[in-house]
Amino acid sequence: MHKLIDISFHYNEAMTEPETVINRYKESNEYLYYLNKWLVVRSVKHINYIGTYTNNEVLYRFYKGRNKFFYISFNTLKYIKDEKPDFVLIQGLCFPIQLLITKLILPRSCKVLVQHHVELPFTGIRRFFQKIMDRYVDAYLFTALGNAENWVKAGIIRDEKKCFEVLEASTYLKQQNKEISKKALGLTGENNFLWVARLNNEKDPLTVLSAFAKHIEVELTARLYMIFQTNDLLEEVVSKVANHILLAKYVTLVGRVAHEDLVTWYSASDYYISGSHKESTGYALLEAMACGCIPVVTDIPSFKKITANGQYGFLYKIGDVKDLVKVLALLQNVDKKMLSEKVVEYFNSQLRFENIAVSIYDVCSILKTE
Repeated sequence: MHKLIDISFHYNEAMTEPETVINRYKESNEYLYYLNKWLVVRSVKHINYIGTYTNNEVLYRFYKGRNKFFYISFNTLKYIKDEKPDFVLIQGLCFPIQLLITKLILPRSCKVLVQHHVELPFTGIRRFFQKIMDRYVDAYLFTALGNAENWVKAGIIRDEKKCFEVLEASTYLKQQNKEISKKALGLTGENNFLWVARLNNEKDPLTVLSAFAKHIEVELTARLYMIFQTNDLLEEVVSKVANHILLAKYVTLVGRVAHEDLVTWYSASDYYISGSHKESTGYALLEAMACGCIPVVTDIPSFKKITANGQYGFLYKIGDVKDLVKVLALLQNVDKKMLSEKVVEYFNSQLRFENIAVSIYDVCSILKTE
């Protein structure tokens, strides 16, 4: 079998135990277990610990490091070289120096893949190294090809044929009984909307609230529950809700909720609503769909990809209150139960960790035949 090394050069000094890092990044790493069925998989991570750990039949190797642009662990390099991989999958496009040095120690036959996360192109001298990096990358993995646009425009990716669509993450959350979930949370509305995101300009809660204010003028059965972990715009959001007679009545600012409790919120709600201006993937969207929550989201590339261009949800233009109001009006004619079931079916058939593994294996197969 061919061998693949999955590597993250990011150093998390606060983490000192293998189990902690594996559990924290489970949503973006669990595909390794399924990929391990077709390839020999090794995972390399940098935390405040040195050693080996096996989880779900995947061997993890941990090294210490530094978050310096020009830094690379020689112990990491030696391990990669000794493993003699056929493929190296680097997490993130923000490690050009590390990628270049890794490529130097590997045989020419070894293919290098890079998975895009939330990062944007560098500027200045760092962008120069990213452009050099492109010569040695065999495949770029993006949740949606539209996310590659900034990298192509910046002159970093010069051959768009090297870009492939591969989902960045998934979830193990499963839909719970809706009525039991609603009762547990005390939700009584007939059309419950759920917001799960930070309160900042990129997530754009104010556009969502403006549109929802108009929607509840004609749909008094609607309720909006807002879960948020950070509160950059909390003052503005609180003021907007408090100073609008209908928002004050039908919007609940829930605040922080433990991740393990989100499954109950997703399962109890009818719609997941987002105002995001950009996402590399959309973790909350994936979790919501796994639990049968119907998406009402912006038409950014990753959301279009995840919802099959709106076939399993509803899309509206970024920051466009009028467009969102129109979309919300369409929901009055939706068979929520039927669409919710279709959303779950689609998630289970197309958006699980197994699907990520298959996509990566397919890319590796293509690279080996070139």
